[in-house]
Amino acid sequence: MHFNNLLRFDYWLDPSVINQPAGRLMWLAAALGVMAALVLATLTSRKRIPGDAGIAWAVAAGIFALVCIGRILQVPLIGWRIGWLIALLVALVPVVRRVAGHIAGDGLAQDCIDAMAFAPMRNKADWHASTALIWVAFNTIALAVVVANINLPGMYALPLLFVLMAPVLIAFVIRAARHEPLQLRHLASLAPLSVTYITALLSVFKVQVGGVINGVLFLPLSLIVTSAYAFVIAGRFAIHKGKVSDAERLAMDDGRFVRAGAMVLVIAAMGWSAWAALTLRTYGVTGSDPYAYAQMGIDLATRGTVFHPFALVRETYALNIASYPITHIGYRIPTDISREATTVWPPGYAIFTAAAYLAGGETGVYLVTPLLNLLSLITVAWFVLRMLDSSLFGARRAPIAIAVAALTVVLVTTSYQQVEWQMIPMADTAVQMFTLLAIGVAFSARGSLAKAALSGALIGIAFNIRYTQVLLCVPVALALLHHKTQSAGCEAGLHVSRRALTSIGVCAGAALIAALPMLIYHQVAFGNPLATGSEELSNFSLTLAPQTLLRTLGELNWYREFGLLTPFMLIGAIVLWNEHRPAMLVLLTLIFVLFGFHILYAYLRLRDILFLFPIFYLFAAHGIVKAFLWLADLAKAAPAQISGQQSAILNRLVTITFLFAASFMIVLRSMETLALPVTRGFATFGYLVKEQRTSFDALAAMTPANAVIGTSLNSGAIDLHSNRDTFRPATWTPDELTRFIDLLHREGRPVFLVNDSDALRDALATVQARYSVRDAGQIDVPYYDTIGGGSSNRRVEVLAIESRQ
Repeated sequence: MHFNNLLRFDYWLDPSVINQPAGRLMWLAAALGVMAALVLATLTSRKRIPGDAGIAWAVAAGIFALVCIGRILQVPLIGWRIGWLIALLVALVPVVRRVAGHIAGDGLAQDCIDAMAFAPMRNKADWHASTALIWVAFNTIALAVVVANINLPGMYALPLLFVLMAPVLIAFVIRAARHEPLQLRHLASLAPLSVTYITALLSVFKVQVGGVINGVLFLPLSLIVTSAYAFVIAGRFAIHKGKVSDAERLAMDDGRFVRAGAMVLVIAAMGWSAWAALTLRTYGVTGSDPYAYAQMGIDLATRGTVFHPFALVRETYALNIASYPITHIGYRIPTDISREATTVWPPGYAIFTAAAYLAGGETGVYLVTPLLNLLSLITVAWFVLRMLDSSLFGARRAPIAIAVAALTVVLVTTSYQQVEWQMIPMADTAVQMFTLLAIGVAFSARGSLAKAALSGALIGIAFNIRYTQVLLCVPVALALLHHKTQSAGCEAGLHVSRRALTSIGVCAGAALIAALPMLIYHQVAFGNPLATGSEELSNFSLTLAPQTLLRTLGELNWYREFGLLTPFMLIGAIVLWNEHRPAMLVLLTLIFVLFGFHILYAYLRLRDILFLFPIFYLFAAHGIVKAFLWLADLAKAAPAQISGQQSAILNRLVTITFLFAASFMIVLRSMETLALPVTRGFATFGYLVKEQRTSFDALAAMTPANAVIGTSLNSGAIDLHSNRDTFRPATWTPDELTRFIDLLHREGRPVFLVNDSDALRDALATVQARYSVRDAGQIDVPYYDTIGGGSSNRRVEVLAIESRQ
């Protein structure tokens, strides 16, 4: 029998055990159980042993014998192993009673409640060593049971428990070296684990809500939440210099704890983000915009221009057929003699991908967006502190603001959209960073013309990356009106003054100068500095706005984004309005103007508004922190009819309930995202895994250097990674396609077809009907579906199109 089985519930509740024949030893065990029950009952009646112990042990022996008889007679339920476990627990009742009395005298329960509520400990005395030993032993056994029931070796409980107690144990060593008391009651930091123990017991009975096991009863989730909770409490105890019962000293140390904890949170979030990026980042690009952003940067680095050549356009001109299938999706049709064209997207992000390519080659292109994401996370922390009128350094280091900033960074880091769009070379993360910088710098300018100019330059940079960010001029102008008055009793507010208007003018001038390269690009590419390559204006619709709004709100309400955090967002928004109204006015203006504009876009995707996510998560983080502080102060306003002791306990229980609820919501929202580097359950449009990137090298090896390859949305990837000219035959008529292939054959250029989309079905039929087709091999690439616009990873055939039939 394996030791781990003794810890598993399914082992003790296994109904099939009664089908196993009982051996002779089972008869002996039954007889011994009966005899023990009779002897114990006799001794108890004669007062030879204490009454409670004698009764409990006699009952336990009787249950033991009954289970043995059930096994022998193969009686369902009675013969299950669980009966022996019940017998053991009954036998331990007298011992537990005596131990419970001992630890109650040390105030263990009261200390655990105070610890979980992050409140001063009302109990003035420390624990006895025996209480601490019993408490640690109980948690070791209980945690081993939990670990075994999530299909891990029970022995893992020991290192886990050591990690959770590590801050307290380190503090013990330091205090012992200083000849200071050890404060054994700091081991109350393990108290949150009791929720996991209760969860484990409830999971035995399959407690359900609405037919689905409640998320709180999901044992791994509960263990994650309570372990983190316990570690935080241990860290709080470890950082205290004085006694935790000293309220004044506790308040001072809690400020240190918040600052240290915030730093650890931010570093951990960024460390995880870097790990996720190195694990999940793309190894190549395909599709439309992911490919185009990479191609623009590589062209800029290697050719000095964001324009890309499409030499086969001359063939379409010669044949008088449509040139659109020669270009990649997202590129415009060349109109000049050089046969070069640019994309429909602004080329501002190409500066970053070009610099990354020069620094690190192709790999650098795929790592620059994760790097910008790390910079954006730092910007998020700075932005929150700016909007809450605080600072990491100097006299304005407000622990509340720092806590909100750190929690906002964690929530942004674990946003699925934030993770998804940093793994490919897309501009969304850069837009987010420069948007926050522009607003934050403007809000902190307070009459500084240098900061006003900097905020304008940041608007221009954001506009160069994405055209819609020109609307930042509205919230930035409002932020420049923010001014901290110096007179007593006056608060920060928005004030129109000559200095503020001058700041707005300077900001506008700097924005225009920063956007000047883009305007010159527009003149060169499109013949007008105000013209753009985008054709998206046709997709803006006022009549479809309500439909787009409902769809977008539904996507935002996904449990992996904002769905579980909505109550905290509402609380945070209300509190910000009351306590930081100038900042809230700027944030609401940013949301109203830019989100309102994007709602008019019928094909709006969440990544288009990724720059607003930190604002929403700021609301949620502020709501969580302020709600906790409100609950922590409830004891001061307790009802008169409740005694002081009862009021303190009630307040702490309410606070603990809130902390558990908030913790479960945050972890339930984030755990799947946090597990992505391990599960690798990640794929997005334009994303290539290592094997797919290798397939494009294989395609280059199986085709001559002058080959022309027909394909669908993989055309850009074949151009970039295989260095082959491509065409997209799906939109040509059979006659146009035939004339094009015939011309290529006359020029001596081999023609191939990569069957990577349903859209190629008709083109493939035309080719097979009119040409000899040879199977040249297979490659692993995204296969694009015409219905729904999605893709799947498949191994597709590469066909060589040879002579006419």
